[in-house]
Formats: sequence, C-alpha cells, structure tokens
Amino acid sequence: AARRASGVYYTPPEIARQLAELTLGPLLEATQRGRESIAATVFHHPQPRPQLTPDPVTLTLPAIQVLDPACGAGELLLAARDVIVEHGRRPAALHGIDIDEQATNHCQQRLRESGLPINIRHGDALASEPPLPLGTFDAVLANPPYVSIRELARQHSTDYIRGLRQ
Repeated sequence: AARRASGVYYTPPEIARQLAELTLGPLLEATQRGRESIAATVFHHPQPRPQLTPDPVTLTLPAIQVLDPACGAGELLLAARDVIVEHGRRPAALHGIDIDEQATNHCQQRLRESGLPINIRHGDALASEPPLPLGTFDAVLANPPYVSIRELARQHSTDYIRGLRQ
C-alpha cells in the first residue's frame, strides 16, 4: 500500500527492454547504418543479463550517456545497457535518480556488477536543484510517473505542487 501511495511501480524486464529499444534504437541505428552488426561478437556467452566483454571494435564507437530520472532498482538502465552494447556501442555512463534511498542502493549494486561507470543518486529529479548536475545526455529513459494526484496533494505542500506544474 505504501508503494502504491507514493507511485512506486517496478517495470517488468520485458517492458524495460521494449522501452529501451524504442528510445535508444533510432539513436543507435543512426551509426549502425551501413555497418555489419557486431552484436554477436560483443558477448562470449549470451545470457539474459550478459556479462560485458566488449569487442575492441565496440570501443572505437562513440559512447552513450543515458539518464533515468526515476530509476528505482535500475531495470530500465540495465535494459539500456544491453540494447546499447547489442548495437555495437558502449555506455559512457548510466545515470539515475530516485527518491527511494533503498531502491538507489539496490540499483547501484546491480549496475556495479556490470563494470560500467555509474552515477546513481538519491533525490528528487523534479526538485529545483536535482541531485545530478545538469548536463547533456544522449537519451532520457523513463516510465511515466504513476502518481495519484490526490496522494501527491496530501503529501506535499501547495508550493511544491505549484513548482511541479511550472
């Protein structure tokens, strides 16, 4: 009940994968055109969550910066990582923010296992001063917020709600 009241919903891996493909696919295909896919050489042993062993060719392609402003336990960032690598690219870094400190800790743990640079922060991405410095990301990957307007109004001040609307 507490998760529902605060809009905490976890994305199933299949949906995370589809969102990552729909968001990152066009960006990645722009550099893939005219090239033979090297996805088969990126992994030594294909698995649902493969350990990354990049081919040297992968390292010569530009890296991708991805942000999930409500990262939870990191399912969307893991899917983004997989899609990027399968397109023969490498993530420069995976960035995430979440208001649930326990979720950000879990996300950090899951992403650290991949060996990639990560920047996961506890905080409110909608705050006037978000916990990550503003920068340039190649893609922002996120689920729409599942927040009950009534619950939001009960939990936050009128000024906070007004700030979100702006």
